[in-house]
Amino acid sequence: MAQGDPNGYGRANLDKSYDYYDEAYQVLKNTGTLKQAIFKTDAVYSKVKERLSFHYR
Repeated sequence: MAQGDPNGYGRANLDKSYDYYDEAYQVLKNTGTLKQAIFKTDAVYSKVKERLSFHYR
């Protein structure tokens, strides 16, 4: 779901998209919209950090 922002930027709410985080990350990075994304999941923090850590090296 995209949400409005007072600065004119949209927000991408990636609720329950854990199975697609890698693909979503690449799309957001390639389009320059990564900072507008909100990744949400029920997974525990340590699992999310482990899965996404290679993106931040």
